[in-house]
Amino acid sequence: MCALCADDVVRPGAPQLDRPTLMALGVKLPAGGDDNYNARVSVRYRKSGTDVWRQALPLYRVRPETVRGWNVEPQFSGSIFDLRPATTYEIELRVVDPDGDVDQTLALSGTTRAVPGDPATPNQVAVNSAAGLRAAMAAAKPGDVITLADGVYDGSFTIRAAGTPENPIVIRGASQEGVILDGGGCASCNVLE
Repeated sequence: MCALCADDVVRPGAPQLDRPTLMALGVKLPAGGDDNYNARVSVRYRKSGTDVWRQALPLYRVRPETVRGWNVEPQFSGSIFDLRPATTYEIELRVVDPDGDVDQTLALSGTTRAVPGDPATPNQVAVNSAAGLRAAMAAAKPGDVITLADGVYDGSFTIRAAGTPENPIVIRGASQEGVILDGGGCASCNVLE
């Protein structure tokens, strides 16, 4: 076999899941070959124990040579959105490549995260300014319930502390409509890290 020849037939690896969120499951499918980039991966899912399958967006082809600042392997990846918290889903990935007549279905399952509950032993921390939020996050400990008063909190914020399953650290607004974290248009940062 020619070492420099094109390898147009896709060779899918084992599918993997990213860490789940409350309402989404991220899927990654490592894939070798397919030098002409014409393979496709469609996605369908269903709540475990049910009969109704739903279509999700197809997986996106990640080309490592176009990714800057990160080392990634050749893969397909994407997310399944609008799921329910604390629910297990069956997922099917259908890999199709006209080169080599590939038509393969891969199955996996994943569970979304549960909505965190309140701490068993809560410690209320009231915040009403961006500086107050930064201070509360810097001093946070298991069981803290950091509650933001209505208002705009400018900047980006970082928390390094960790809670426990019994006593998570909770950050919440006094109201959903009245609390705004404003990152100021920062395109290269997370507003809450």
